[in-house]
Amino acid sequence: MLASSLFLLLSTIWSPGLVAGQLPKWMVLFLIVALLPFLKVKWDAITLGTLAFIGWLALSVSWGEDWQQALHQFHRVFVFFALFLMGRQFGDNWLKVGVPLGVAGVLAFQVFQGWFGSFGNENFATEYLLMCLPFLIWRSWASAVLAGCVLAYLWWLPSRIEFFALYGAFLCILWWRYRCLLVWAVALPVFILLLSDTAWGIVSGSIMARLELFYDSAWMWLEHPLIGQGFGSFNYHYPRFGEEHLALFSRTEVQIGHHAGAVHNDYLQLLTETGLIGLGLLGGVLWLIFSRAALSATLVTVLIGGGLCLIGFPAQMPVTGALLFYCLGCLCQREMSLSASWSGVVTFFSDGLISTSRPTPRRP
Repeated sequence: MLASSLFLLLSTIWSPGLVAGQLPKWMVLFLIVALLPFLKVKWDAITLGTLAFIGWLALSVSWGEDWQQALHQFHRVFVFFALFLMGRQFGDNWLKVGVPLGVAGVLAFQVFQGWFGSFGNENFATEYLLMCLPFLIWRSWASAVLAGCVLAYLWWLPSRIEFFALYGAFLCILWWRYRCLLVWAVALPVFILLLSDTAWGIVSGSIMARLELFYDSAWMWLEHPLIGQGFGSFNYHYPRFGEEHLALFSRTEVQIGHHAGAVHNDYLQLLTETGLIGLGLLGGVLWLIFSRAALSATLVTVLIGGGLCLIGFPAQMPVTGALLFYCLGCLCQREMSLSASWSGVVTFFSDGLISTSRPTPRRP
């Protein structure tokens, strides 16, 4: 547990020249793979489903065009799988201390060295701090002060991801409590963006670039909808589809003929590379995990990270990915048999249908 804490902190606090998703951070995290032989593996439905998903990723490399890039990226899978197993074995108790230390290190690094706390990109730093916030709220006075410093730091950063994240949390609350207001909550910001040149100017570049990537990537997926283009082959194929969005709008935010880096939507990128089968296998594993997860700071961190995967790629970055997959492992510490998994899915479906189709009677 001490070693895992040390590795996670080292991957967070690094030197100014070794930033973002570059190899040195991955080399630090790759040391965790050495712990795999010493981890206790729970051979239940979740583990088997995870191995089936990883097996499909490996198989998809065989029909991908850029197999060298695929093999280069496959090291992330081993790192995150090791962290997932560690989360299942060790739990999240140490995160209550380790995460605040990591956040304090990021803020101190920014004050004294810059480089957005060794991330090199304001968006990457924003994603990490947003995912850490649940471990800072309602813990102690010290963590509350640290959470206030994080909010002030996010307000100062030029990133706009935090506003999308807070808006997403607002929509989730409305869906949970007041679903009839959801239409107004979605429509009002759209009207503001259309009527206000200032508001549109702030977010237009980011929105248009993502719309361009999403639309072009959707066409890439439609070429092989079931099996995808092959794991790790997105950047190889994107130039072939980089002009599809011109049928909708003439503006170009992403360089055509140059690698786009990522779809900026982890689910859509998984869909383009591994098809409906790959996304379905991942969805099945996540369903097994969330069907029995209790409300906690760890669960909220995973939900924030999952939401950020819709507009970015935190699951592909070393620090945010490490935190996300470790927390996913923490949500399923207990073993889950195949029969219990199936009954949990049926119960989740039935409870959801009952709660949405039948009004709750009021007590007199």
